[in-house]
Amino acid sequence: SVPAPETRAQPEVPVAANFTRYRIDPTSSRAIFRLDELLRGEPKTVVGETDQVTGDILLDLSTPSNSRVEEVRVNARTLKTDSSARDGAISRLILRSEQPENEFIVFKPTAFEGLPARIVPESAFGFRVTGDLTIAGITKSTTFQGSATIDETGRLVGTAATTVKRAEFNLVVPSVPFV
Repeated sequence: SVPAPETRAQPEVPVAANFTRYRIDPTSSRAIFRLDELLRGEPKTVVGETDQVTGDILLDLSTPSNSRVEEVRVNARTLKTDSSARDGAISRLILRSEQPENEFIVFKPTAFEGLPARIVPESAFGFRVTGDLTIAGITKSTTFQGSATIDETGRLVGTAATTVKRAEFNLVVPSVPFV
């Protein structure tokens, strides 16, 4: 999975009459992945994360269907798990993020759907955002499912998640005797 859970975005100056721009705040946002592996014959769920996430959400509170998500970027070089050896393998061998063209996982949204007819502050709402996800030089159309709310301070707080199949992005886990 490549979700962006607990995204907290600060409101900024309105973009147009009805839009408010929310910028993803890296001090309280995370991109997280989970994967299952066999490690020394035992099943293990690995969790990796980074706070190096950027992007903007433009909400039209009066007509939510006009809202949009702009490009979201995750610095793949900064993903960390519980093992520095695994982190090195992920960076060098799987994501190849040491190569400049693979430094970022990039999501370019093409549709922001499933929003309610009206967004009410402090009331959760669901959404789907579809777009082109690029990982290690491979781009595939991907849909994230999410939910969000505008909290009591006016911040947009939410989560979005999807499932990514390694084979679809040519992400090959090295074959070593204990994995």
